[in-house]
Amino acid sequence: QEFALGGAVFDLAADGDRGLWLGPEDRLAHFSAGRMERIAVTPALAGPVSAILPDGDRLWLGTSHGATEVRRDATGAWHQVGAPITLREGYGVRSILRDHEGTVWIGSNGQGLFRLTTPRIAVRRATTGPTSVTAVVPDAAGGVWFTAGCSGLFHSDANGATVAVPVAAPGESFGCEHALALDARRRLFVRARQRLYVLPAAESGRTVPPAALPTETQPVE
Repeated sequence: QEFALGGAVFDLAADGDRGLWLGPEDRLAHFSAGRMERIAVTPALAGPVSAILPDGDRLWLGTSHGATEVRRDATGAWHQVGAPITLREGYGVRSILRDHEGTVWIGSNGQGLFRLTTPRIAVRRATTGPTSVTAVVPDAAGGVWFTAGCSGLFHSDANGATVAVPVAAPGESFGCEHALALDARRRLFVRARQRLYVLPAAESGRTVPPAALPTETQPVE
């Protein structure tokens, strides 16, 4: 099936009930049981939805102006109930995720990585170095792995201490757009340019051995 969504789709997120949240260029949308529904949010969202995190009875959404919390009321209408992170236009949110402890991590373009704890919302800047966070995945100890702009791979622990992790060989460009994933064995996979890098034990401070992708394989965002 094909649906007209009014422009590019910036993010997708499963809702846990065989549905899918989408962040198209014009507004929030939800797909379920073969039906696409455009979701109106009051007050209106500031800019396109660039990141989506379903979190129980609410959504955390990233836009070009920051991160906002959205809830559905008894009538089924969706409302913004708070904006824990507000950014200047052009410094939008690139990624939002929740770790196993319930902490929400928010990666922004130009303003670094933020850590948001709930239910009593408290936000703190998690990094003082890299500012353009491209991709984020949680580790098993309350920290996160993240890539930052064209700067490479980093690890930030539960206390906010951040270290750079060597990935590319000397003289090899790491690129500026990346994807991260952890498998069930806690191996960290890093996609950068035409290569896939694997960190077997997912430990910070270790060099990541590169594994070349087949020549017919294209990068996956």
